[in-house]
Amino acid sequence: VAASSVIDKFVNVSIPVIQVVIGLLVALVLPSVQEVHLESELFMLLFIAPLLFNETRETNIRALLLNLNSILSLAIALVVVSVLSVGYALHLMVPSIPLAAAFALASALGPTDAATVTALKSNIHLTHRQQTLLSGESLINDASGVVAFQFSVAAAVTGAFSLVDAAGSFTVLFVGGVAMGIVTGFAFSAINAMLGRLGYEDTVANVLYEVLTPFLVYLLAETFHVSGVLAVVAAGLVIALPRRQSNNALFARQKLVSDSTWKVISFLINGTIFVFLGMQLPLAVLPGTNGGLNILQILGIVVVITLFMHAVRFAWLYALETYKLHKGGHLCTGKDDANDSEDTHGEKTDDQPKPTCAIKPISITSAELIKNVLVTTVAGAKGAVTLSIILTLPLTTQSGAAFPQRDLLITIAAGVILAT
Repeated sequence: VAASSVIDKFVNVSIPVIQVVIGLLVALVLPSVQEVHLESELFMLLFIAPLLFNETRETNIRALLLNLNSILSLAIALVVVSVLSVGYALHLMVPSIPLAAAFALASALGPTDAATVTALKSNIHLTHRQQTLLSGESLINDASGVVAFQFSVAAAVTGAFSLVDAAGSFTVLFVGGVAMGIVTGFAFSAINAMLGRLGYEDTVANVLYEVLTPFLVYLLAETFHVSGVLAVVAAGLVIALPRRQSNNALFARQKLVSDSTWKVISFLINGTIFVFLGMQLPLAVLPGTNGGLNILQILGIVVVITLFMHAVRFAWLYALETYKLHKGGHLCTGKDDANDSEDTHGEKTDDQPKPTCAIKPISITSAELIKNVLVTTVAGAKGAVTLSIILTLPLTTQSGAAFPQRDLLITIAAGVILAT
């Protein structure tokens, strides 16, 4: 990962691609690294929790709330539809993959990569609504994808699945996780505010306290048997709520140090995951792995799954945007289109007027609508979260047998990430 940060300065290639290539080279030179395995619980704690928390720090809360219905449609409903459709499609293509295991892969492919949205904003003109939908979706669908993945894996491991039991468990995990996150988020914010009033103004300690927060929230939620990832997201959003600062200079210093610290942490986590991805690639061509499929068959599966997944996403987005337009929606993102003077988080400074959202019908041609939907479809790339989820597949089932087609599922996931 450290090497990739240096190489990135000399080649005009996306840094995740560099990290994948480094992982591949390491695996070819030192084949034993392919035996590296992290326990799934540890992987979720060390990788997923801080990644999700960092995403909440960069969320425009106002824009998120104004587009909440559309975002939830993409982040929850579309994930469920994708899991079912992509899972069934994969099972039909490769019958040796049990349906529950196919659903597990489809669940891992649910989350979109927030880093892609950030990269696209600097290269492609995204509308304010596209930015808001993509950012909000990538934040929430991480959690919904992880929860769906956990249910699918449980069904694959035990060989049993009850829709009623799953619905009940899902409700407890979802509601309990969100509630735990809200409570801990407000508690942590209250403690931070109290320390500030007592004159506790240590910037380094405050940032360290912030960095530890996602780990503490995740562990606390898991202790109470509710969703840790949902708790981290909810807590992060609560902590990110704008508050009146008694000492603006101190707040600015803390924010500067916090942003720099999280930038390093995020780079390390994402980099490590993409190096892991590179280390997995040789498995695609090793004899005896991937269910006996050859490289051309695997490539064919990756292409079909990627196109099918994008087709489902395109259809859903087209229906969503068409409904919004026919309803006369204003497609407001909390940003005054006549005044773009905002900071990177979309917050107005004190001397600027509050954003106004004139509710007016949007005039857009069919070609423009299709173009916008296509951009939003392709922008939903898969990345570090997908890989970190799929790598937590257990090695064995409850009976002690090997988890069905584990190597093939990881290989397909890696291929879809590269393709998207």
